[in-house]
Amino acid sequence: MVDGEFVLKGKPGDLPSGAVLLTKSEAEKKQWELVYSWKPVTEIWSLRYGHAFLSSATIISSIIITSYYRRSFKLGSFGQLTTQIPTCFIPGFSSSLFHGHFVVSPLLLQNECPVCVQTRSSAIQLICAVFIPGILAPLVSMGYSYQYGPSRLPFPSLKNARELFQIYWRITKRFQRRLAFIAGANALLATFITYKEASSVYYMQMKLIEERLQREEMVQKYLTESDRKN
Repeated sequence: MVDGEFVLKGKPGDLPSGAVLLTKSEAEKKQWELVYSWKPVTEIWSLRYGHAFLSSATIISSIIITSYYRRSFKLGSFGQLTTQIPTCFIPGFSSSLFHGHFVVSPLLLQNECPVCVQTRSSAIQLICAVFIPGILAPLVSMGYSYQYGPSRLPFPSLKNARELFQIYWRITKRFQRRLAFIAGANALLATFITYKEASSVYYMQMKLIEERLQREEMVQKYLTESDRKN
């Protein structure tokens, strides 16, 4: 149902007079329209730009991870763009997309546990910023290194899987501390952004309710004064 312009979740028996029933998709669309029309933007900046901050953090983390593996396999500048696209920009886009759909939308609809949503936000950020580039970067770098690089790698096959994994683990082991720092920083950023998003949703709701009560009070005051004059 709609209270002013803010969609509220409720049971059919609790509907106030004049309430409008909406489907989930209609309610979600209504909430996003409210977010993008809200002025000033600084009051709800996290809802408008939070996903962009997380996407940027994902891209930066992915570039750091990819660059490390490229240096480890001595690729130099060879294949830099084709390596960065799958390992950096795709995770960055995915982070923004998944955060908007699986985190911000439930917060706007208020249909899930806030702690669960916050946990999901951190998980999405870790998957996109650490695990995906942490898997793709060494695979892509090893492929380029085998074909074009100076590193002597065994032929990529199941027969040589154990040897290839040992090479991967030896290189990754030296990167563990930095990888842990990147993971921790992304998890903290996702937690902070989600907290600010939830706070912004609450602020919007309270602000609209306050404005509605003020309008009702002004109408009631006007009617009272009209009755006195009559």
